[in-house]
Amino acid sequence: MEQSKKIESSHILWIDGIKGLSCIFIFLHHFFIVLFPATYYGTTKESHLFGIDTFLSTSPLGIFLNGNFFVFLYLFISGYVITYQTLRMRPADFGVFHFKRYLKLTLPLLVYCFIFFIINKLDKDLLSGVTQNGNYSLFMTIKTSLYKILYFGDTRYAGHFWMMNYIFLGGIFASVIAATTWAINAQKSFIIAMFFTGLLFINLTLCYPTLFLGCAYCIFQRFGSSRIEFIKCNRPRIYNFAFWIIFILSIILGAYPSGCMPDNFYRFINIPLKPEESYHFYHMIASFMLIAAVMNLPRLQRFFESKVCIKLAKISYTFYIFHGLTPILLKSIFTECNNRTNNYILSTSIYLLVSLSVTIIISYFLTKYVFSPFGAFVNKKVNSFKDEFLCESQEK
Repeated sequence: MEQSKKIESSHILWIDGIKGLSCIFIFLHHFFIVLFPATYYGTTKESHLFGIDTFLSTSPLGIFLNGNFFVFLYLFISGYVITYQTLRMRPADFGVFHFKRYLKLTLPLLVYCFIFFIINKLDKDLLSGVTQNGNYSLFMTIKTSLYKILYFGDTRYAGHFWMMNYIFLGGIFASVIAATTWAINAQKSFIIAMFFTGLLFINLTLCYPTLFLGCAYCIFQRFGSSRIEFIKCNRPRIYNFAFWIIFILSIILGAYPSGCMPDNFYRFINIPLKPEESYHFYHMIASFMLIAAVMNLPRLQRFFESKVCIKLAKISYTFYIFHGLTPILLKSIFTECNNRTNNYILSTSIYLLVSLSVTIIISYFLTKYVFSPFGAFVNKKVNSFKDEFLCESQEK
């Protein structure tokens, strides 16, 4: 019981903070790609910000609107964190851990899809442009929530659910690789993780390599941290300078354009792959570099451990699930503002502030009063059942 509590509370605060901010930037990405498409596609004819949005599409300054990078960062963190938790647990806790993880991932999806189902039944026009041709019955809503999203990345109810199967299944695979350290040494487990990372490079449109790279990095720290610490103690200035350079490079690579082919300095690192494979590659490498840099730079850690970042982290999963629905339901705000003011930038600014604020508020209340109590209930009941089962087994 105590061991299970320790596993569940094994959080790295600054990583949580990065995850919380990542969700906000993913929201901004999806918002701007609809209302300021030039920030993604880089076309001047779609510019609404006097060419600034077009400039940001291929500039490192546009990293905060490059949601694809933050998705990869989120995936890398998922692989790292679940490996970190697996390395701290006993083999007997493995199945219980993943069962509880499935339940905690599923409830927000079930609530979201059920709300979507009700809105679709009451007024289909509210979800126009979102719903797909197909079945939105109650049975399909339950079936999609319970397994189609987590196992297949079903996007029937939200386009951004495409990554959910990577988080769920990729997390299980990463945890299995981490569990090999119970039978073999960490160096061999690291080789296994890197093998699967390299193997899946064959198809870079898949996102599993990012999770496995996060897994490999966490395992590497188990046997390689002493060597890094040696350099830190003997060459502290060089050490800090090197990781600040790595951090800056991670920002530059993380801003590698996703929706257009760059013709600025990024063209010198274009690789002969499909466009989506190019930015997948650079965003995966940038995710690794950013986490490695922050891990070795206390100043950055303190920033990501700030109260704002940690509060965002607590609602990050709920926020990610619901962040696409709220702006759709509030789109009349933009239409009304634009009709009255005839000012596109002002209208979108008001729309952004209201949508973001409402999404944060909804995520906060759902997390605090629904999902967190449910998680605590699941922990209590599953741990109690496990303890009873172990006691009965020992008696026999």
